[in-house]
Amino acid sequence: MEYLQVTTVGRTRIVPIRGTIRETVERQVRWTQILRWHFPGVVVGTVLFLLLVLAGVIVAPLPAAVLLTVVHIIVNEILGVRRWTAVLAYPAVFVFVALIMYALARRTFVWGNRRYRWRRKFDVMVVG
Repeated sequence: MEYLQVTTVGRTRIVPIRGTIRETVERQVRWTQILRWHFPGVVVGTVLFLLLVLAGVIVAPLPAAVLLTVVHIIVNEILGVRRWTAVLAYPAVFVFVALIMYALARRTFVWGNRRYRWRRKFDVMVVG
C-alpha cells in the first residue's frame, strides 16, 4: 500500500456489501491485518485512541453518549449519508475495542471464500 499514490475524492459512493456477523468480523480482521503489516504506527495510535475513548465512556457515560452520537451525526452529514445508526455510536465503542483486539490476535482471515494467513509484510499464504 505504501507504494500506491492515492488521491482523495470529495464524494462518497454507497457500495452494497453483505452484512452477516461473520462477514463483518472477517472484513474487520482483514482490514486490521492490512493496517497491522503496512502501517503499524496507525494501528498503535488507533488502539491507544480507542482505549482513551473507552476510558471516557466508562468515566462519563452520559456526556460520552451524547458527544459520540452528535459526532456520528456530523460525520454522516458531511459524507451526505443519513442513517439511524448514529444512536449506536455509544455501544459501538465497546464492540469496536473488543473487535480490534480480536482482529489483532487472529492469525488468519477469510476473503472470497478462502482462508489466508499473513506471515510477513509481503507474504500472504492461502491456507484453505
